[in-house]
Amino acid sequence: MLSGRDKILSFYQSGNTIFSIFTEIKNGLILNEQRRKFSVNLLGEKSDEFKKYIKSFGQNVTIVSLLNESSQSIECIKKTKEIGRDFIKSKTAEDGWFVKTQKVSVEEFKKKFNEIDYLFSPFFILYYFYKQNEISNRLWLLLQDEFITAVVFKENRPIFGIHEKLKKNFSIEEFIKDFLHNFYKEECCYFIEEIAVFDATAGKYGDIKKIEETLLLPLKYEKTDILKVLPALLQKEEFEKFSFTKPSKKEKLYIKVFTAAILVIALFLGAIDVYIKFEENSLAKRVSIMKTEKDKTVLEVHETEKLLKDLNTVKTSMQDILSTNSLLKENIKNIFDLIPDSVVLTRAEFGKNDILLEGESLSKEEFEQFIQKSLKGVYPEFTTRLEKSGKIYRFVSIGKRQ
Repeated sequence: MLSGRDKILSFYQSGNTIFSIFTEIKNGLILNEQRRKFSVNLLGEKSDEFKKYIKSFGQNVTIVSLLNESSQSIECIKKTKEIGRDFIKSKTAEDGWFVKTQKVSVEEFKKKFNEIDYLFSPFFILYYFYKQNEISNRLWLLLQDEFITAVVFKENRPIFGIHEKLKKNFSIEEFIKDFLHNFYKEECCYFIEEIAVFDATAGKYGDIKKIEETLLLPLKYEKTDILKVLPALLQKEEFEKFSFTKPSKKEKLYIKVFTAAILVIALFLGAIDVYIKFEENSLAKRVSIMKTEKDKTVLEVHETEKLLKDLNTVKTSMQDILSTNSLLKENIKNIFDLIPDSVVLTRAEFGKNDILLEGESLSKEEFEQFIQKSLKGVYPEFTTRLEKSGKIYRFVSIGKRQ
């Protein structure tokens, strides 16, 4: 099956004229069509003009044609064991049938048109039409200027078919009657319910549809263009194999080179894909490591901040202690300097904001003066318990400040 962007030259010969169409197809869509016709000389050889036309495409075109040889017939592989050395056959279809024709006819065609790649039987054009809707109990006809092809399909395979050259005073009505007569001799239990005529003669035989009145069978009439059907066959993989010929060696070499190039490109792209995935995995690992390092660093920063906070707290506490100790030291020095000679301390406790003094005094007045003048200025809240024991006074004094 052709694919991508294809250039196809289709042609067939009718009488002394070669009809051709060049078709450029991309992804199943027709981009360009060019129709030409060329004269054939009395010897039946192709014209120099047609030779030059074919050569102008080089190796970049696929050439396909139609074999109008009256010796063609439909065969069943189960019934036909040997086709004979004088015949050649198409590839066997899916249900075990094929078309055979004289080998010399194909060889002469290839000698005459040596550039040919694919050569199809008219039976496969009708099979192409049948495969589009697979209508059974129908007589399928392909009408050309010089040939007529008729076939009946049953369950996806032909059961009776004829391909012959038109005689003088040809009547399509009489041909159909003869066909049906011969058909029912062999297939007495399978009935034709309608007729489909594909006319490739541009209406040469007039109003064909009117014969349904005498045949008493519905008739579907449709004009067809063989030059457009031939490229369509190459777009279907199952039809390409039915050709009597195969692409030339040059074409095969071109296909091999193209296939090799595609393979190299695929390998190259595959290598790039592997490299990108490797780099992605490597990058992912590096990102994971960096994230771990980042988390570790953040944790260390938090721990350092906590340590700094604790150090600041300790520093503040130490400063407070040093300040307090300095004040206490100064207070202690001042208090001891203020104690009169008549007062003896037996216990002294100094806090940051309080003081406890125990001792003895020989004079109540000197003790009270010491308390009132010296200590109450430093400790506004001051309580004293004073007891006389003989000639001395024992005291316990507690002072506080805010």
